Amino acid sequence: MHPGHIKYFQAAKIMGDILVVTVTPDKYVDKGPGRPAFGQVLRAESIAALECVDYVSINKWPTAEETLRLLRPDIYVKGQEFENLEDKTGKIQREYEVIRAIGAELKFTHEAVFSSTELLKNHFEI
Repeated sequence: MHPGHIKYFQAAKIMGDILVVTVTPDKYVDKGPGRPAFGQVLRAESIAALECVDYVSINKWPTAEETLRLLRPDIYVKGQEFENLEDKTGKIQREYEVIRAIGAELKFTHEAVFSSTELLKNHFEI
């Protein structure tokens, strides 16, 4: 978790009543060798420690689709980097289709964008 995640969670909390955050399981994090830098349990515990977060869960699936169908949130918040993203894999588009199907509202935060991959490369030579 880096400063961009914290800003994102804080902005998302303002958009709704209850903030539920799901963590991508380690086996589905596709960011190269040695990633994720921290395991799913430690990532979930770190997020749970934030005052703005009400609930945290480790997702069972590679995307949020099934979780969205189960939780049926009123609002689904993504970071601004996803607002005009070219979705080469179709994963994000499928999430958006679920959002429409359950009648939820899709919102985007507009905070500073940080990249954990770039931060690790620049500061830790990973």
